[in-house]
Amino acid sequence: MNRLSLFATLMMLHFCSSAIDRRLLQFPSQNVPTQPSLSQPPIATPYQPPVQVYQPYVPAAQQVPGYYGQLCDAPQSDFMCRVAGQILNDMASGKIECNNDYSCCMCGQISCGYSTNQPCNSVTGNGEYALYGVQSILVRGEANKAGATLDCGAPNACNSVSVTGEWMNTVICGSTSSCTSARMELLYSLGIFCGVSSCIDGTFILRGNRGGILDCGGYEACVGATFMVDGGIEVVSCGSERACKNAKISIISPKEGFHLSCGGNNACENLEIELIVPAPTVGDCRAFSASSYIKWTGVSCSSNDACKGLKFTLKNDGCVPILIENLNCESGGSCSHSVFDFFAGTLGQWSNSLLIQNCKCGSSCLDASGIDPCFNNLRVVECLQPQICASQRQLLSNIANGFLLNCGALQACTNLDFSINIAGASNNLIRTVTGFHCVSSYACQYMVVRINNMQYDSLGQMIATTVESVLCIGDYACDGVQIITGANVYISHVQCQGTNACRSCFVKQTVYDVGVPCDQAT
Repeated sequence: MNRLSLFATLMMLHFCSSAIDRRLLQFPSQNVPTQPSLSQPPIATPYQPPVQVYQPYVPAAQQVPGYYGQLCDAPQSDFMCRVAGQILNDMASGKIECNNDYSCCMCGQISCGYSTNQPCNSVTGNGEYALYGVQSILVRGEANKAGATLDCGAPNACNSVSVTGEWMNTVICGSTSSCTSARMELLYSLGIFCGVSSCIDGTFILRGNRGGILDCGGYEACVGATFMVDGGIEVVSCGSERACKNAKISIISPKEGFHLSCGGNNACENLEIELIVPAPTVGDCRAFSASSYIKWTGVSCSSNDACKGLKFTLKNDGCVPILIENLNCESGGSCSHSVFDFFAGTLGQWSNSLLIQNCKCGSSCLDASGIDPCFNNLRVVECLQPQICASQRQLLSNIANGFLLNCGALQACTNLDFSINIAGASNNLIRTVTGFHCVSSYACQYMVVRINNMQYDSLGQMIATTVESVLCIGDYACDGVQIITGANVYISHVQCQGTNACRSCFVKQTVYDVGVPCDQAT
């Protein structure tokens, strides 16, 4: 065989071997299972169903970090800021509109009313998370006019933002979490409105406030929020359940007619509110009339537990006393464990620095502190729920003519220790007390009533006071009761009706007297 023939034979054997190797790769042994490729489905056979590969769902809008580390939707074509840190200004239009979800979330700064002399009219956030987390929002409205509107109207629209503004209209946080954890420092503002759960844990500083109200009008609207307001606020309204719970409010120079309204269950529970009347900026108090006063509408705790645990401080460093028209604590538990300090500040050292004109004081007043002015000229204490006044100790000073203690429920006043000092400092001389009414089973069992009449007329003669009626209506209603009248107090009528209604009930002049059985005391 020549060399050329030998070379051709070797090349033919090489090609045959390669072809056999390729066929072995394409058709593996049936004893070795293979895994299908993700890019190619497995070959179906009569004996083995195909293997399906499920791709994970990919949402249309991915979450990406904003300029301040908050999560924003990935920028869309209709976003106002499409790059993290982008600066957005009103371009002399007087308005910023962030009305799509997350549309301004990526901004590094939002400025309205600063680029030219054109003041800002409005900044709106009507998309969810529209301005979420932006830490530099600058708003300047027209001076001495209504001001710029900041409207955070959608859920989470202004959540966790930081706003600096001047000449502002009423700030609107109108939806769930719309201003949660926000911080706003506003100059020349017009109050603020917080809707349902909208201002939770926020901080709102309103300097030179020009009017309006602080309105926490929705359910849990201002829970845990902090408000510092300098001037111009006439009303703090906590109008729904837990609206101002655990909030902190400080108001300098409240307007004439100021009113704290706690209108929902637990609306002002554990609220801390401080009202500050500052000292005169020029001169001293000699320029003020001694007969003048500042008139406030007052405090309304008009639902169950509305002001439970409230801390109310009046710091009067001014020259004029305060007249509070109404303190309303009538509803069940409305003022339980509340603490009122009406005499903080330099003017508070004077006894005439505060006058409460009308106290509507239910049983919860017995569990409040600092409301001594309320017990001057008090007309009624009502204990109308089971055990509501039980085992308490209370001293009233200078009650009104016709005063009534009304215990109208099962064990309502059981073990109550109730003292009345009639010291001659009421609006007029106290000649009659309507009485002590125990009108349910066990209503006043083991109650002790002490009356200390220290009234004298202009001639130095003691003034007698008459208790018109002691009613013991119900089984054991007045069982074990002691009424210690002191001198110059007389009981006109005692009624005992029910099983053992007046058992061991005695009327005494001093605590050491044997006493007279109640049903024989008249």
